[in-house]
Amino acid sequence: MLWRLLTLLMDICQLRKSPADLPASTLLAWATTTAFFALSAAGEWLRPETRYFPEAPLAGLVGSFLLVAAVLVSTGYRQRLKQTWIAFTGCAVLISLPLFILALSIGAQSGQFNGGFPLSVLTMAFLQVWSIVVDAHIYRHAIGVGLSAGLAIAVMTYTLMLVLRTALFP
Repeated sequence: MLWRLLTLLMDICQLRKSPADLPASTLLAWATTTAFFALSAAGEWLRPETRYFPEAPLAGLVGSFLLVAAVLVSTGYRQRLKQTWIAFTGCAVLISLPLFILALSIGAQSGQFNGGFPLSVLTMAFLQVWSIVVDAHIYRHAIGVGLSAGLAIAVMTYTLMLVLRTALFP
C-alpha cells in the first residue's frame, strides 16, 4: 500500500498521473497532512532568526487547505477535495524533503552558505519552481482546465501564501 502510494505520488510529481488516481481515503489524507505539517515544522524549527513554531507551519497548513478548498468549491468540484488534498500534501512532502536536506547541507539554518552556493542553490530554485508546476498539474486535473490555467492558479495561490506568511510571520 505504501509503495503504491509513493509510486502514484511520484507519477503525479512527474506529471504522468492525476489526483483522481489516488484513493479518496480519510486516513490517507490525515497521513499526508501530518507528514506535510511535520516537514514544515522541522523547517521552521531550523530557522532560529525567525522561529514561529508551531504557528507558522499550522497557519501554512490551514491556509493551503482553505485555498485548495476555495478553488475546488468555487469551480464546482468539491467532491474532488480529498484526492486533491492528498496529491498536494503528498507531492509537497516528496518535493520538500530534498529541499530540506539541501538547506541543511548548505547551512541555510544559520543564514550562511558554506561554499555550496551554485549547484545547491540552483537545485533548490529548480525544486521550488517544479513544485509550482506540480501544483499547476494537480489543479489542472482537479478542476478540468488546461495547464496554463492551472499554472496561473498555482502561481496566484503560491504568491498569496507567500504574502500571508510574510505579513503574519515577518
